[in-house]
Amino acid sequence: MRRPDVELRLVNWARWTWRKVGRGEGYSQRNTIARWGEGTSTWREARIPIIDEDAAVTDEAVRALELRLQDTVRAMYLEEITYREASARLGCASSTVHARVGEAHEAIHRWLAQRAAARRGGRALPGLGEGGFPH
Repeated sequence: MRRPDVELRLVNWARWTWRKVGRGEGYSQRNTIARWGEGTSTWREARIPIIDEDAAVTDEAVRALELRLQDTVRAMYLEEITYREASARLGCASSTVHARVGEAHEAIHRWLAQRAAARRGGRALPGLGEGGFPH
């Protein structure tokens, strides 16, 4: 399931990452008008500020994902490709890409919740595995 809070974090993370690798101010490099013809949404063109601390935490969460989910998140958020393009690149059906994005959102949400709980308690939570995911 896609989560709006995770979606915003991933958009912020993508812009933070783009800025780190020299893609301008962290805004999409694809023209909004050109994208309209592709039938994709224009949510990536919304001008939101980049919040470095949130992006760095989101980067940790993305790095903790299973490789197949990392690859999917990077394709959809960093490369700004369509579901069809992602399915060709990742070697799976478009519906699988949709499912993986939802799975990544859920995993990142759980990772962030575990991190917040650990920080509130001032200690690592029992049963917290590598990358902050439960065993």
